[in-house]
Amino acid sequence: MSTLPPTVPKPSPTAAASTRTGRTGWMRLPHCRRRRALFLSVYALFCSSLLAGALATYWTMQTGTPLPSRVDVWDIFYPEIRTTGALTESPGHDDDRFDILLLGGSVLEPTWGEVEPLLSERLEAECPGRWRLFNLARSAHTSRDSLLKYTHLSGQQFDLVFVYDGINDVRMNNVSPEQFRDDYTHCAWYRSFEKRLAAGTMSLPAAIGQQLETLGEAIGRGAPQDETHAEFGREIKTAASLGRNVAEIVRLARERGDAVLLATYAYYIPPDYTRERFDSQLLDYSYRADGRSCGAEMWGRPEFVGPVIDAQNAEVRKLATGDPDTLFVDLHDRMPKAGVNFVDPCHLTAQGSRIFVDNLWPAVLQQIRKWRTARGIPTG
Repeated sequence: MSTLPPTVPKPSPTAAASTRTGRTGWMRLPHCRRRRALFLSVYALFCSSLLAGALATYWTMQTGTPLPSRVDVWDIFYPEIRTTGALTESPGHDDDRFDILLLGGSVLEPTWGEVEPLLSERLEAECPGRWRLFNLARSAHTSRDSLLKYTHLSGQQFDLVFVYDGINDVRMNNVSPEQFRDDYTHCAWYRSFEKRLAAGTMSLPAAIGQQLETLGEAIGRGAPQDETHAEFGREIKTAASLGRNVAEIVRLARERGDAVLLATYAYYIPPDYTRERFDSQLLDYSYRADGRSCGAEMWGRPEFVGPVIDAQNAEVRKLATGDPDTLFVDLHDRMPKAGVNFVDPCHLTAQGSRIFVDNLWPAVLQQIRKWRTARGIPTG
């Protein structure tokens, strides 16, 4: 019996068309080699243009300036210095505006509360059109960031510098005593900044690489990596560091003729706090409708967070008591500890923000009156 030869399946019309046109996967390439090379060259140029445009947009959004070939390290780590105008508008004691600088973390950011807009309303009512507010406070920033930013503004003068740091410094405790560094360089953010600053300017790819490098670094910039790191938070290591950072800001301000307003850090962790109750919204907090709130575990073990802030607040009180020229408000003592004022351990409700500004305002007004007197500006 003869055997039939194996059947060879005919190519489908689609496959045949792909072979004739040089189609590969999702891309249809010309069959002619010369045209194919031209097409790929144009396509590569198109992709490069898209990438360059994306990088330029990213840079402009970050810093508010056109894309340069080399970038300033400060613009990568602290773009708010430039975007707020604190570096470029040249505030000075001899101009006709009351200039106030805010240093701190997310509590002062408009995305997390109403402190800035409420303070701006008061300033406008008191000195219409004759004030400027430069808010350099940013999420996750510590007293070390505040000191670095203020140091960088050596050529500027402000009529009032408000420093409000505390809970983010608590994160820095979540390392062993052997790893801890007073300048917080055990945290990748500060370590990378010091390294990049020493090297000078950066290329944009290097800048993006830096951000990726520190993005996943848990020590210092986020919740503790594990229970071992969380346990290290029991030992209070940051109180002295925060005290030194704030003291240096006060010293620099005295040299520049800037008035400084210090405040203790207001926080509220209910006695029945647990993560489960927080996530289930069973605690005495006014949870935000957009869901933006942070459990105490963001900064360490809940039972450690309060004592660390208390120790840091003691350093601020001691510093303010020892310097009669420094304005001071004990916000932690004055802020009622109730969920109507807090959405989580530190971020404030609209009512909490009003209480916050109400307590600050007498000190701010005192400085405004001094500013008016020095310039012969009548009240109202």
